[in-house]
Amino acid sequence: MTIAAITPSPLLQLTRTGPHFLGTAADENRLRQEFARVPCLRFASLLAPDLLREVSHSLQDASFAELLHAGIGTESCMEENRLWHQLNFLMNDSRLYGLVERITGCGPIGCFQGRVYRVLPARDITTTGTTTAVTRASSA
Repeated sequence: MTIAAITPSPLLQLTRTGPHFLGTAADENRLRQEFARVPCLRFASLLAPDLLREVSHSLQDASFAELLHAGIGTESCMEENRLWHQLNFLMNDSRLYGLVERITGCGPIGCFQGRVYRVLPARDITTTGTTTAVTRASSA
């Protein structure tokens, strides 16, 4: 069972100046068709290389706190810092919303709220067998 379609090459990249769709109208149409078939898309190399380096470096100095989800499990969630605000700012872009709305056929996106978390390999992770969404988009 396919749970996500993965783009084989970068079609969408987030940069310091915002999102850039690197594909064509035909690529966007193919993504729309793929999303209709498998309602989840994963974009290869979503963060531009320079932004990925900056994010990776900033993560090394970031503070994480335990966040308990009753009945689901625990995660180590990054506390608000410059990186957290930068990523949320980049994701709250009307150009990105427009692309997502065109591909998915969803209504207008009002805002994005997300978090950065890490799972350490030596840790036991307990869940109730449900999938927890890490990000969400909500209408205004």
